[in-house]
Amino acid sequence: MGLWNLSALRRSYEKLLSRARDGQKRLIELNAKAAARESLLVGRDLIGAVLRDPLLPPEIIGGVQIRELAQAIGEYQALSRNIWDGVMADQ
Repeated sequence: MGLWNLSALRRSYEKLLSRARDGQKRLIELNAKAAARESLLVGRDLIGAVLRDPLLPPEIIGGVQIRELAQAIGEYQALSRNIWDGVMADQ
């Protein structure tokens, strides 16, 4: 248990969750091309954070936060894909 700073990990999850949720709202407000660009930048950061995560079991880190984060990132990805589908269809 002493190998990881659990409180820092939890704070990191909260920040990422907020970024994913706020990012979804922002994508809806932007025009399609700006939203597509932003989705790449924010999506890269979200996915990068997940890739660097130690993937501790829910019993150690608390499963609710990581499940919420995974769901929010999935929703962000789905919205981003819809935006990109529209942008590519306009080409």
